[in-house]
Amino acid sequence: MGRILQDLRYGLRMLGKRPAFTLLIVLSLALGIGANTAIFSAVNAVMLKTLPVYNPAQLKLMQWTVPTSDFPDAYLEDLEGSFTRVAGGRFGSYSFSYPAYEDFAAKNHSFDTTFAFAANEENVNVGLNGHASNATLVGISGNFFSGMGLSPVAGRGLQPSDDATGAQPVVVISHKFWQKQFGGQASAIGGTIDVNGSPMTVVGVAPPEFFGVDPSIEPDVYVAMHWYAEQLDKLNNPLLSMADKQAEPNSYLRSRRAWWVGVIGRIKPGVSDATANAELSVLFSQALDTKKQSEGGTEGLFGGDGGAPEEHAQAAKKAPPQIGTVPLARGLDSLRRNFSTSLWLLMGMVGLVLLITCSNVAALLLTRATSRQKEVAVRVSLGAPKSRIIRQVFTESLLLGILGGIGGLVVARWATALLVQLMSSGRSAVHVELAPDATVLAFAFGITFLSALVFGVAPAWHAAKVQPLTTLKQTAGSVTNRNFFSGKVLVAVQIALSFVLLVACGLFLRTLGRLQNVDLGYQRANMTRFTVSPGLNGYTNDQLIAYYHNMQSQLGAAPGVQAVTFSLHGPIGSGSSVTTGRIQGYTPEGKDVDIYRHDVGPAYFETLQIPILLGRGIGEVDGPTAPQVAVINEALAKKYFRGDNPIGHQINLGSVKKPRPYQIVGVARDVKYAQIREEVPPTAYFSYIQRKEVPQFMTFEVRSTLPQGTLVALIEKTAMQLDKTVPVEKIHTEEEVVGQVLFLERTFAMLSSGFGVLALLLAAIGLYGTIAYTVAQRTNEIGIRMALGADRTRIVRMVLREIGIVVVAGLAVGLPVAWFASKTLQSQLFGLSPHDALSLGLALLTIFLVAVLAGSIPARRASRVEPMEALRYE
Repeated sequence: MGRILQDLRYGLRMLGKRPAFTLLIVLSLALGIGANTAIFSAVNAVMLKTLPVYNPAQLKLMQWTVPTSDFPDAYLEDLEGSFTRVAGGRFGSYSFSYPAYEDFAAKNHSFDTTFAFAANEENVNVGLNGHASNATLVGISGNFFSGMGLSPVAGRGLQPSDDATGAQPVVVISHKFWQKQFGGQASAIGGTIDVNGSPMTVVGVAPPEFFGVDPSIEPDVYVAMHWYAEQLDKLNNPLLSMADKQAEPNSYLRSRRAWWVGVIGRIKPGVSDATANAELSVLFSQALDTKKQSEGGTEGLFGGDGGAPEEHAQAAKKAPPQIGTVPLARGLDSLRRNFSTSLWLLMGMVGLVLLITCSNVAALLLTRATSRQKEVAVRVSLGAPKSRIIRQVFTESLLLGILGGIGGLVVARWATALLVQLMSSGRSAVHVELAPDATVLAFAFGITFLSALVFGVAPAWHAAKVQPLTTLKQTAGSVTNRNFFSGKVLVAVQIALSFVLLVACGLFLRTLGRLQNVDLGYQRANMTRFTVSPGLNGYTNDQLIAYYHNMQSQLGAAPGVQAVTFSLHGPIGSGSSVTTGRIQGYTPEGKDVDIYRHDVGPAYFETLQIPILLGRGIGEVDGPTAPQVAVINEALAKKYFRGDNPIGHQINLGSVKKPRPYQIVGVARDVKYAQIREEVPPTAYFSYIQRKEVPQFMTFEVRSTLPQGTLVALIEKTAMQLDKTVPVEKIHTEEEVVGQVLFLERTFAMLSSGFGVLALLLAAIGLYGTIAYTVAQRTNEIGIRMALGADRTRIVRMVLREIGIVVVAGLAVGLPVAWFASKTLQSQLFGLSPHDALSLGLALLTIFLVAVLAGSIPARRASRVEPMEALRYE
């Protein structure tokens, strides 16, 4: 222990003798370690962190799967939530019918408790003290909070008595909602808020660290499943007509064909997953059999045409869904599916940055070790064993690593704040907690120690090779010429890795530029959009029509507003709807084809400035009693009409027995809706007023020359005049919306640019440090050259030639590595080859320019050496 303390004291003295050198290394390590810690914080939050609940390892999510993506329509009609590829290549979902959940809860013996949540979160209108706002609502069972092991910070959680037919409507609010709307006051408990026009009593506040079971959303309000199901019946049930909704209350709670409930079980100690799955399989099979027997396979859920018997017979041949459980310790996997590839790619990039950092520090320490060879030789001559010398070198490396690690935590704190902003800049904000926890701190400590080990190897190996007698006879120049080769190799490695990162940076920046300049098919300049949802407050068809008409006419009459329209989906980034239809004579007889559907209001094409290529657009004349019309896009016309004039032809929607014909009256230019990267699909536009039911919400598009602040105030004032209980949400310019859609590409471009610049800076520091030490050690040689007649220009060329050799050697390695590595980025690019010549060329040019800049300072210094002073230099 005494020797270790002695090594530490000596190491600190040696580092203190060269404060600028030490600071340079510590800053380099802080940047490299900080960048890795920041990205790992995101990886930890998205991929590794468990739910902040009691014993999350016991939580199991029930999930059904089918062999292929063929939808199991023999067993269900309405699926809420997701239906995606799951582990093992199968497809499935975690949504079940409410009766199935009741069967699981009542009859299983594998779980201590079984509880449920609604598979979809809902946007709702919330009224509080005369102020309307929008909030995110999730339905949960009455035992959800107790099953999770959550203790509210105020009041109580929902109880089974709250989740019953006819129970008093109550809510538990999130901690964030409590702080924002109630100022964190205890008086909120027992207070009342209006949810979609219904008064509800606040009974509790969820703990601040709990964001629900899905990390990709942050619920504001938790309500009981029974109340939630009643709202689905009133507003969303696609299985019911308006008359049926009145005649069949609580249909979502009774139906075995509507699957909308996520089911969680807390498995008993000692019960294996296999045992639980076997028991659930029996219960699920009975539920499926019960459903088929009760519905007979020939009728719809509530009477009416359920399809031909042969259709049901064909559907029944499909393999029934198979149930199983998956761990829920880390919550639902939607965020992991969306971000895992991107985060691991970023982790690989910052890993390269850290490798460059270690190589840089190793090169600097190696050049410094070269100047200390005689010191080491003297210590060995005085009896110090080589193991002691190696330990001393590693001690100094560890001290540098610890200082760099501390600095890295400071850098990581700043970088994680930037990451939170970037991850929240998309269309849907990502709610993750990136504050360092024990896992992040352990990672930071681990890479700090590993980095010290990596960059300490070269100088330790160099010190172990010192031959005392030979070294003490050498002059400075002879020492330099023989021992700086290793340092230059490390600098070449840095240049190679920096080149790889610069190529990736160029590809991401050019991809972002191409996506930003894609022709979307409409004019997005001077256009603002916003959304209103009067249907959530109980507006019915005629009331909805009046509300939308008044909003359009009042905004359109304001000075500075050029045009106003509305649609069920906004132009880009607001999703899209797909329906099935048939075009007589142009699609296969009796076979439905997919058609993307957009329900729009009057002046839609004029407001968005979408050219009508044939016929006309949709206007005021296309009212509820007028003939049903449609406007199709170029993609649909080209795919199905193949050069024929589509005007006057019909698109038949709905079932074959009861088709709804729409006459084509126009052809519009292609417009991108769902994603900028995707090709424009066959699309048809319909008058919103000719739907069976008018949509409960609409996105308004306003084209205006008014300043944005003035326009926002106008929109909010108009909405307040129409109905102060209907809030305006998501007010953005069209440019802002496009920016939100491209947030992932923008994040990649910004982070890769930052990593590229950081790698280039580190490589420049390494190159400068190595060449500067080389010049300093060769001062005697340079003096002799100048005394023999070499001019300053020749000395500069000599130094730059050495720099050029190092750079070319690095690029000789980096170019083929970048060539093959860039292929892994193919899925992230748009309109670019991974071997884009411009990106490669710019990366090469940047490397050469930075190398010349980094080498020019020691080159000029070498050219200014005075011969007589240099000849006396040692």
